[in-house]
Parts: sequence; C-alpha cells; structure tokens
Amino acid sequence: MDKVSWCKNGCSDMSAIKQTKATPIHWKGDEHITSSEFIVKLHDLLNDPLDNLMQMDGDMFLSDYRKLMDAKWRMYHAMRDLKEKGVI
Repeated sequence: MDKVSWCKNGCSDMSAIKQTKATPIHWKGDEHITSSEFIVKLHDLLNDPLDNLMQMDGDMFLSDYRKLMDAKWRMYHAMRDLKEKGVI
C-alpha cells in the first residue's frame, strides 16, 4: 500500500507512517505543535459538538457546525503538510 492511499482504507494500516522524531504540525499562523498537542486540541474542538449532536438526535447548533468544520480543515491541512514532508 502506498503512503498516499493508506488513509483511504480507514487509516487502519499504520505501517504506512514513517517513524520519525517529532514532526511539528502546523496549527495556526506561525504556531506549530506536537502530535500529542494536536490530538488534545482536536479533542477540544470535536468533543462538545459531537456530544450535542448525539443528545439532540442529529440536530446541531451553528456554533457546533463551525467547530466541526474548523477541526475538519485543521486535519486536512495537517495531513497535507505531513504528506508533503514525506512523513506519511
């Protein structure tokens, strides 16, 4: 499986990720964070909107939608940057 298509299969094949020392991940502006910090920040963006979505049987606040879209684009850009660096 090539490094580009590994995530298309549900990201279950983690062997496609190269083992490297801490690769900084762009967060915003000039801020770069570690992968652990990235996970914590994504959790903060995703947890409340997904809880609300579950409790309201699929209805969603506009503020929750904004948080979900923010998380989606941060993940997209992080994946793109990591692919460009050859990490995945």
